[in-house]
Amino acid sequence: MPPVSTRVFVLLGVVWLLPYAILFGLQHALTDVEFGEPLSWLLGFFGLQLFASAGITSRIGIARALLTAAGLYYAIYLGGLVPGFAPASSAMPQLCIAALMAISVWLPFASGQLSLAQAGFMAIGAYSSAWLTVELQWPFTSALVAGTLLTAFVALLASYPALRLQRIYLALATLGFGEVIRIFFVNFEPTGGAFGFAGIPKYTEVWHLQLTLAVVVTLLFFLMRSRIGRAIAAVRFDPTAAATLGIRTKHVRVLTFTLGALLAGLAGGFQAHYVRFISPENYGLSALIEWLAAVMLGGFGTFVGPVAGSLVLSTTPELLRFLFEWRLAVYGAVLVALLLMRPEGIVTRQIIGWRFTRRRSAGPQRRGASGLPPPAASHEPMLVLRNVTKRFGAHIAVNSVSVTIARGMIHAVIGPNGAGKTTLFNIVSGLTAADDGQIILNGREIQDLLPHQLARLGIARTFQNIRLFRDLTVLENVMIGRHVRMRNGVLRCALRLDSREEEETRQRAESLLEALGLDAHAGRLAGTLSYGDQRRVEIARALASEPDILLLDEPVAGMNEKETNAFGAFIRHIVREFGKTVVLIEHDMHLVMNLCDHVTVLNFGTLIADGLPAVVQRDPGVIESYLGTTRKETRPSATAVTRIPREERPVILSVQGVVARYGPVEAIRQIDLAVHEGEVVALIGANGAGKSTTLSSISGLVRPAAGTILLRGEPIAGLPPQTIMRKGISHVVEGRGIFTQLSVLENLQLGAYARDDRAAVRETLATLLDRFPRLAERKDQNAGTLSGGEQQMLAIARALISRPKLLLLDEPSMGLAPTIVETVFDLIRDINRNGTAILLVEQNATLALQMADHAYVMANGRIVAAGDPETLGASDETLRAYLGG
Repeated sequence: MPPVSTRVFVLLGVVWLLPYAILFGLQHALTDVEFGEPLSWLLGFFGLQLFASAGITSRIGIARALLTAAGLYYAIYLGGLVPGFAPASSAMPQLCIAALMAISVWLPFASGQLSLAQAGFMAIGAYSSAWLTVELQWPFTSALVAGTLLTAFVALLASYPALRLQRIYLALATLGFGEVIRIFFVNFEPTGGAFGFAGIPKYTEVWHLQLTLAVVVTLLFFLMRSRIGRAIAAVRFDPTAAATLGIRTKHVRVLTFTLGALLAGLAGGFQAHYVRFISPENYGLSALIEWLAAVMLGGFGTFVGPVAGSLVLSTTPELLRFLFEWRLAVYGAVLVALLLMRPEGIVTRQIIGWRFTRRRSAGPQRRGASGLPPPAASHEPMLVLRNVTKRFGAHIAVNSVSVTIARGMIHAVIGPNGAGKTTLFNIVSGLTAADDGQIILNGREIQDLLPHQLARLGIARTFQNIRLFRDLTVLENVMIGRHVRMRNGVLRCALRLDSREEEETRQRAESLLEALGLDAHAGRLAGTLSYGDQRRVEIARALASEPDILLLDEPVAGMNEKETNAFGAFIRHIVREFGKTVVLIEHDMHLVMNLCDHVTVLNFGTLIADGLPAVVQRDPGVIESYLGTTRKETRPSATAVTRIPREERPVILSVQGVVARYGPVEAIRQIDLAVHEGEVVALIGANGAGKSTTLSSISGLVRPAAGTILLRGEPIAGLPPQTIMRKGISHVVEGRGIFTQLSVLENLQLGAYARDDRAAVRETLATLLDRFPRLAERKDQNAGTLSGGEQQMLAIARALISRPKLLLLDEPSMGLAPTIVETVFDLIRDINRNGTAILLVEQNATLALQMADHAYVMANGRIVAAGDPETLGASDETLRAYLGG
């Protein structure tokens, strides 16, 4: 059954057009009575449909009533049902020009840009075409075309430097550019300067504007439902994902920027030859605000929104003229009310049932295989990396890595946190340029190519965080994946000469979805699917580009055991049925060891192992990279002081059955742990196990979805972080979280923000500076200039200034040299000696277990082992949590 809004359109069409047909006959029979022009009737019908549909799809009852009433009001008056009153006739020129300008503003936004130069572009079209007709006596058509093309050319030149900017910076740059154009015409004497340009012949007729608007809307309708339209939408929603699918993101942005300027120049030429006088003041900020308001009011979702917004803005003042001096006040109130009731705009994609694909043709459907190449016949080298290196400043993220990936194999790249795995993927897919080395795909060097070029050569990828186009359907997502294999350009798409290719692309996308068991979701918005199905759709989209090699970045992150097993079978199906080579980064070692044919291990950007899973799993270097190295001392907390048995100490923190999610991703499941007073508890596990999320759930940075957290018997789950901190828990987050632009002293003072006892704060601060002499020496220095170890000390000191009873430490050794790690852990030991309980998450598992009185091991969001640190350090359960098996 069609959506409610579609049924409303059909119903209103029948109810509305029948009376108009009768009135049309009456108008010809009764020549002394005019019921308005047929065009007015159509506008009335349009207004009624928009408002009534917007009202019916609104969630707020009063919005439904008011918007439907507004639709009826528009229908009666704008439609000309009142004899002798047809406001569309007087408002039509203004409406058409405003609609063209609103579409001009909308077009750059359609690809994720906010251009505020449209008034300037309109001025170029107006002045150039007017000058040609007045001074050179050019025919109107020739002058109009020349002015429009000149505007597009200026926009094309301006687009390349302007589009290097993003968001607010692009808006400011284009606003300044538009103002420069206006000031140019203020000082340009041949066109009248500040006094304006008069004496322009009136060549523009109303039907010129009507026909132009109709043609523009029709061409846009075809263009946006084609390969080009889907590319524009993809660039707007996620330019990085779009680039890896073969879309030339910069060219798409230049295209929409230039097309928007072209429409503005065209509208300017028509306007100049209709009003017969133009002035630089007509192309200032006030006009730009009016066009922006039309787009905001109508809706950014499709080009229909700007037309609807222009209809409202152009005709509402005329409809309210019976209010006399109150007209403008009511007009403003109406606009504000509309924005409040429909913040997404009067017209949304849901209201008009908009899709970026065309309806299936009536011809026979040729279903079959997905059209992907058959399985590979050999395991010859496909992708070869030779001495690939990438530096970020002084940090070497990838250090002379050489790897060979064979055709038709499942190849895993694993390693602890910060090993350089994702950086290596980014280098191969063109998102990051390598500093040194060679990358060879099927015998061709590719290290200097861009993402869209690599997609054409057969490299496709997914991302650690799913990057689907969430507001597009599953089918549209997969059809975007086919972009790189399609050939029709802007002109053929706008003229709908691409129907055969569109139909073939649709059939291939549907066949692929069917082959992967996703055909039931084809019409659903991608963002509404479950996490596992979104992962599968992302892979389907990548497969649609017909790649030779598929790069999967942590594809099962956040999945439960059942979903993970199903996903492993899904990957085997892809390799078996489609003959793809799969390279994956994954922290689920059980999946890696049971699924992959070959494993490469990185640590600190360096290759430390490469071979069969069983061999890599037993490699001492790999085990050390995951579990860490030992300290020379024995467990400091156990030997330095006499420890009271754990059972005899009161519980300070109790976590029971805690579940936490990030959107659809369940990060931790049924977590049970306890911390007793004065002890160090270690929480260890592989990357992605859920350790940091557990700490964040305790400190309030993540709100638990279920479970209980008790601090000395008091429930704290779901409380704001600042409240939990006041109750006695301080959290040193992963990455330290210091304020780099503030001084050391200012960072420390911020740690005491919640304390009211100023004198006691000064005393605590003096004590901490005595304990941290390096910080005392650098207290006036910017925190961003400190070394890594000093920044970690600052983060711990800032947490201690609130005098916590429990300190949460997340990866305190990350990125530190071994000697600095020793210093930091000595500091942690001293803090614990002074009575502060510590819950420690640490990537160096051996070091953490030496420090701890009690330990928990996590894997895949669950606690899989708990007990004495020495016992856990030697257990197979701990090793399996890191390396599978």
